[in-house]
Amino acid sequence: MSNPRRVLGSALAGLLALLALVGTSAPAHATTPSGLPRVVGGVDVAIDNAPWQVLFIIDSKRVCGGAVVSPSQVLSAAHCFADVPTSSVEAWAGVSRLSERSATSQLAISAITVHPNFDATTFVNDLAIVTLAREIPARLGALVIALPSSEDPTSWPSAGSTAIISGWGETDPASPVASDVLQAATVQVLAGPGDVICGDYGATYVDSSQICAGALEGGVDACQGDSGGPLMMYRNGEPVLAGVSSTGFECAAAGYPGLYVRTTSYLPWLEENGVNTTLAGGGSTVSIPGTDREGVLAPFRVGVTYPRADFASYAGMSAAKSRLKVTSGKACRQVKQSVRIVAPGKCFVTVSKGRRSVPLILTVYAS
Repeated sequence: MSNPRRVLGSALAGLLALLALVGTSAPAHATTPSGLPRVVGGVDVAIDNAPWQVLFIIDSKRVCGGAVVSPSQVLSAAHCFADVPTSSVEAWAGVSRLSERSATSQLAISAITVHPNFDATTFVNDLAIVTLAREIPARLGALVIALPSSEDPTSWPSAGSTAIISGWGETDPASPVASDVLQAATVQVLAGPGDVICGDYGATYVDSSQICAGALEGGVDACQGDSGGPLMMYRNGEPVLAGVSSTGFECAAAGYPGLYVRTTSYLPWLEENGVNTTLAGGGSTVSIPGTDREGVLAPFRVGVTYPRADFASYAGMSAAKSRLKVTSGKACRQVKQSVRIVAPGKCFVTVSKGRRSVPLILTVYAS
């Protein structure tokens, strides 16, 4: 590959400062890895569907992604930050669109640790830890994604399994413009641990430290601007960070799938640098507006119906004689005095008892 990666999606419109976000400094796929990725062949999604996703803008022009692995740590790609001072990196969480960036969603960065053996020619060891000055505020709805600490690195992830990629990178290889809207796409793992063939890459594919994922026929891929973003898989319904978007030859080209950093290969390095690799991923959340109870973890899952008592408990009242009402939102539907979770996203529920009424905001991640 010759370029770092990104996700192909809609072009950024009307944002002068963003027209160069994906700039030429980010390489694309080449027969020798050296490019940044984007998501090609993806669809628009809300940040609720990837609440661990973080946006980075480097030198006010390059876009990269990252994944929240602890309340104050984000995992991303080394090539996004190599030889870049921390002061030149900006970060945001909880935004679905680049145009939604604001001071309230911006994150302060205290340090960036690039893997000491990162090779800018081969993209081996393309991993970086971004440490935040403080934990991400619960009001932004960001959730931790679990690392694969309990998976067998000799067999996981296996060829044929599916994963989801996401990012704000370019959505059309012919149009080098970042996508305003977060994009996501489903890809297939094409080579399991020990499989040394990844499309037409030949010896440039390093199976011990990279994951080969995409579609051999092309059409779906990460691309410029998607670098550092997550390659997410589900483990018993829990989102797990299987890989980090790294490089590839061109974008969505037949025979050249995306190459991702294999996170199971770097768990020791992450632990040595202060990352708790056994931290469980965040689930759905419940927030009570006007209080400090924002982003309280909740076990809500799509397809499950939850009784009034659960919501009364979050509202701090007993279930007896309480009343429940779903007021709006696509994520849930009222079923008598219960709530059925029907989709990822948000919904608004009010719990009342006597003259007291407590509004709840449910944020449900894809499961």
